[in-house]
Amino acid sequence: MDRAKFIEVFKLSAPLSAAQFAQSAMIFSDTVLFGLLGVTELAGGGLGAGVYHFFVIVITGIFSALSAEVAILAGKENTDGIARVFKAGLVMALLLALLLGFLLQFGEPFLAFAEQPEAALDFADAYLSGAVWISFPAFLFLALRGLAVGMGYTTGIMRISFLAILINVPVSYVLMTGWGGLPELGVFGVAMGTVVGSSFMCVMLLRDLWNKSDIRTLLQKIPILELRRQDFSAFWLLGVPIALAWTMEAGVFTAATLLAGTISVAALAAHQIALQTASMAFNIYIGFAQGAAIRTGQSYGQGDYLKVRQYTWTGLVLGFAFCIGAALLFVLLPEPIIRLFTLGAQGTLDREVQQLGVGLLMIAALFQLVDGGQVIMMTALRGLRVGMPPTLVSIVSYWVVGFPIAWALMGPFGVLGIWAGLGLGLGFAFVCLVVMFIRKVRQLEMRENLSAVV
Repeated sequence: MDRAKFIEVFKLSAPLSAAQFAQSAMIFSDTVLFGLLGVTELAGGGLGAGVYHFFVIVITGIFSALSAEVAILAGKENTDGIARVFKAGLVMALLLALLLGFLLQFGEPFLAFAEQPEAALDFADAYLSGAVWISFPAFLFLALRGLAVGMGYTTGIMRISFLAILINVPVSYVLMTGWGGLPELGVFGVAMGTVVGSSFMCVMLLRDLWNKSDIRTLLQKIPILELRRQDFSAFWLLGVPIALAWTMEAGVFTAATLLAGTISVAALAAHQIALQTASMAFNIYIGFAQGAAIRTGQSYGQGDYLKVRQYTWTGLVLGFAFCIGAALLFVLLPEPIIRLFTLGAQGTLDREVQQLGVGLLMIAALFQLVDGGQVIMMTALRGLRVGMPPTLVSIVSYWVVGFPIAWALMGPFGVLGIWAGLGLGLGFAFVCLVVMFIRKVRQLEMRENLSAVV
């Protein structure tokens, strides 16, 4: 493997992975704060956060098309095209924030219909009530991030994300507990703390990008350029398939959450712990995937398919190295991880959550490689403007393979069986996406060779 490309992709990926880690750490810390209130608050607050972040993952999928399109246009040196697609992204941020705010009004009735524990419903609703206000700054940040990533500016995102954690945790704790004479808001206060953190990230990234002369020039064009229908095409042709694929994965884990909730409060709480821990690792994989995809997309825009292949395999190797590290962490330190989430719990319920949580982390460790591999390969395919085929793979893998097995194994093995089924679905997706990527690059090379002959 080319050492120079390995270092190049690592320099791009490491800040993005650190930024993804920091952003997921905000959700992770929210779950830890729920645990300080008690197991029921952990189950209910985590349930509400899970529903909200399901929608956020879907919308993040739509905005991931922005970074892919900006990278391709940057490879072609089309600055007006970059400005237009970013302006379309700003409009999408506003519209999607309004849409999600409307949908969240039906969160509690849906959870009650899904037969979730009655004791947890009030806490879930409390989080969703606060989460309504997170959306606009969060989605505006996604648009700004898409522009920065596509242009190859990744370091600032990392710095801003870590600063946001330093703000989010203490603010959430103060609002949750009513420290210093403020009203005690409980789970709702945790959500409002995340509003503050998201707003900070948005303002700081805008400031950071404005200080870069080439991006400032692009931003200054935005009021002048009139939007056209085709400026939104990347979001429909690429973003929607990405969002649908991410919906399939997020949806199957949300469905798994609902299945765990039908077993017991302890099973639901243990599932939330394992899910948030695995999500921390997953978000770092996304950073490696995006770092490699920046160069994959730019190489595709330049018509250099050898580099397309090289950058993708380099990103996969980097991702695998981290996957192994995460798996070892889950295997070697399960008890400390579980205790971090159950600081406010005590008694028999606490011991049951710890036992189930350790078992779930063991299963999560087993499928780290395929989980990271499938997101890296899917992102590489998006960098080649491959829209629907990877989405079809995700639908089959998660819902035709993974979820039915999870449902079948839930009976004899409980929540452990649910996670085993999900792991098998992720493995099937990884294998299919690797085959699809190899075939796609060969097709592009053959097409180029035929054009050269003609």
